[in-house]
Amino acid sequence: MRIMVNPGEVLNPRIDNHRTGRWIVVQGTAKVTVGEKSVMLTEDQSVLIPYGQKYRLENVGQNPLEIIEVQVGSHLREDDIVWLEDGQGSD
Repeated sequence: MRIMVNPGEVLNPRIDNHRTGRWIVVQGTAKVTVGEKSVMLTEDQSVLIPYGQKYRLENVGQNPLEIIEVQVGSHLREDDIVWLEDGQGSD
C-alpha cells in the first residue's frame, strides 16, 4: 500500500490488532512513533510496527512524504485498525 502525507500533516494514532506492518520511506522525512519511541526516517529507511502497538505518522519535512507499507498477519483488512484521537492528527 502506498501512503502519501503532506508537509506538516500528522495522522492520528492507531493500533492494528492482527497485523504487523513495515513502513519504507520512498521520499520525504517521516517522524514515526511506535509505543513511546519516536524515530526519524528518510529515503530508503524503514520501521517495523508490531501488532498491538500504538503508532502514528508525521511528515516533518518540507516536501510530500511517500511511504510503502507492507502488511503481514492473520487479518489484513482495514477493519483491524483501532483509531485513537490525540487532538493533533488529521485523519
